[in-house]
Amino acid sequence: VSYAIARRLRIRHAWLVIPLIYIQPLFTHLSLTTLTETILAFYFALATWFLLTDRTLASAAIIALAPLTRHEAIVVLPIWALMLWHNRVQWYGYLLLSWALFVHNTFAFVYLDYWPIYIFFEPNGAAHYGHGTAFTFVPKLICSAGPIVTAFAVLGAWQIRKHRYAWLIMSGAALYFLAETAVYMRGSYSSGG
Repeated sequence: VSYAIARRLRIRHAWLVIPLIYIQPLFTHLSLTTLTETILAFYFALATWFLLTDRTLASAAIIALAPLTRHEAIVVLPIWALMLWHNRVQWYGYLLLSWALFVHNTFAFVYLDYWPIYIFFEPNGAAHYGHGTAFTFVPKLICSAGPIVTAFAVLGAWQIRKHRYAWLIMSGAALYFLAETAVYMRGSYSSGG
């Protein structure tokens, strides 16, 4: 999917996307685990691909799964809502952004007498994950992506800046990074996801 996105964005050497993904130390490690980060990366990539291929409603339906995978991913839903508005999508397109949370909460309440949505209002972290400052994740990002991939990400952002969905791709990544930072600062990691 990442290769297809790179081709759609007209990145000259799109084939490099795959090796660049795998030379990121954290991605290589996480791709061999059952943690939620890999699944979330797939949802982000697939939703972006659907968007770039003008399948806006499919994109909204896929990105709706993100907050079920990792709770902090809920921050991308308003960006997708802006994209829907930008594309003049009918009202039911906005409902697609909430279908997964609605179904999940409905089934959990009916069968477990519990509302999972409360995690957004009453997060509880695990002490072993720790907490940090507003800048704690900057070196962590550079280390987990690797300095070469970080440099390529900056160069890639510059290259796609004129694409009609560049704002969505870049603001989504930035907002998610800020959400991760906020969750870590608050010590709320392990609140779910």
